[in-house]
Amino acid sequence: MRAECDLQPWMSVCDIPLYWEPVKCNIYIKRAKEEARAEAALVEPVPDWQKGMIPIYVIIPFQILSGIWKGLAIGIVALPWWLILASVATVDWILDWVFLFTFGIFCRPCAGFFIWVLNIAFLPFTVWGWLMRLMLETYGLFIDGWMLPFGLSGCYLNWGH
Repeated sequence: MRAECDLQPWMSVCDIPLYWEPVKCNIYIKRAKEEARAEAALVEPVPDWQKGMIPIYVIIPFQILSGIWKGLAIGIVALPWWLILASVATVDWILDWVFLFTFGIFCRPCAGFFIWVLNIAFLPFTVWGWLMRLMLETYGLFIDGWMLPFGLSGCYLNWGH
């Protein structure tokens, strides 16, 4: 707008005086360097092996072996108990959707209330499932637990990568 002050001096912008203040340029140069470093870090991520992690081609086979090991433990020792927990979890999941699609269509908090009551009724099975998972994860820890000290490469109870 100030460029037009010569042609239209009546504009209110032309009445405001301009005061220039000297600024140290070094602060902008530092900020530009920091922004460039941040962009470079986004473009070139640090490889996992430089973070202390084990390469992925070692992690994946051991996690698959751990899953097989846990499956064998379920099949040999805990299959009836695991099937009971899986059945209860499936029924709970189906009933949650039934409540959501019946009551939830016109009253979402009402559906949430019934789902909440149902989850409280199934709480003993939830705790039993947590204990079963603790047992299975500890059983599988013998296969892939050695990777945890190496940059949390393994996985134990959702702890690790």
